[in-house]
Amino acid sequence: MAGKDKKYVLNKVMKKLILSFVFVILQANSVFAIHNPRLEIIPQSWDFGKVTEAKKLTHNFIIKNTGNDTLEIKHLTTSCGCVEAFMPFHKLYPGEATYLTVSIDVKQIKTQGKIKRDIFIESNDPENRLKTITVSLELDIKSDAIQKNPKVVHAVSAITPQQPKI
Repeated sequence: MAGKDKKYVLNKVMKKLILSFVFVILQANSVFAIHNPRLEIIPQSWDFGKVTEAKKLTHNFIIKNTGNDTLEIKHLTTSCGCVEAFMPFHKLYPGEATYLTVSIDVKQIKTQGKIKRDIFIESNDPENRLKTITVSLELDIKSDAIQKNPKVVHAVSAITPQQPKI
């Protein structure tokens, strides 16, 4: 065999080996692919804006499984009794989505100004086992709305007599 023929054959063999190696690696990746659920929340927070009357506010978040294994929502908890969170489905297969309905009862909030409340979602997503959604609002209920149901508060203070110093 001439020198050029050996190089040609050697190049061909090397190309086949490299292509075979790449093929084996690609196949191994698909065989040993890690199957994990992925929790995606759209949007991750919600601002109700300025609220001037005591009422119940509601927003629907989208909960989606963007992973390649079944997503399980284990627990939904809230940071306050004024917040309710409801999900019709707690198990989502890859690509599936559902709604998370969050309601905040403004009548139960006793302070004015900027209010933030959290919803905690515990799942089997290995990268984000606990995700938090925040809802916020600026509460500005006028005092005349409070005056419709006035409550009388009686303050009593006890004074303990002191013995005079002699």
